[in-house]
Amino acid sequence: MRGTASLLLELFLQVLDPGRITLATGETMSVSGWYVIFTSNLGSSEAMRMERSSFATIEAAVLRRVTQFLRPEFGPRIDEKLVFARLTPEVQREICELLVASETVRLRGLGHDLVVSRAALEFLVREGFDAHLGARPMRRTVERHLQEAVVRSLFARGFARGSVVPDGPALAVIAG
Repeated sequence: MRGTASLLLELFLQVLDPGRITLATGETMSVSGWYVIFTSNLGSSEAMRMERSSFATIEAAVLRRVTQFLRPEFGPRIDEKLVFARLTPEVQREICELLVASETVRLRGLGHDLVVSRAALEFLVREGFDAHLGARPMRRTVERHLQEAVVRSLFARGFARGSVVPDGPALAVIAG
């Protein structure tokens, strides 16, 4: 463990042990009343290979990897260690629905009144979910496909109002 990771762990030890941190300005702040949350992808490659294993088995493997990575004095200072389960298709769809709602509201504010069809939503879920990255790429996928559909509609009809439906490898706005 060298370089940036080592420096970050040293910084976190300052936060966890004495409960204070020194800022770049030289000012020291107390963080003793704060909740500190760390996230990591440690063990994620092992978890991806364990596709058919139970969550308990995956969790044990990931936590074992975390223990191997962290210095012995660091691990015991972390009160809770949580391992996230894979996103189910239902959760992926929920995330996509929230992102679609947000983007359609934004586009409506620009004068484009869109209704995203169920088929278009399923298209976005398929396009936006990545087995290794989870739902992280979903936002870019939703924004890109909806914005491109609006642009194509503007060029073709001069306006973008109607239903958003799949059209081959893209989405299209049809009058509705």
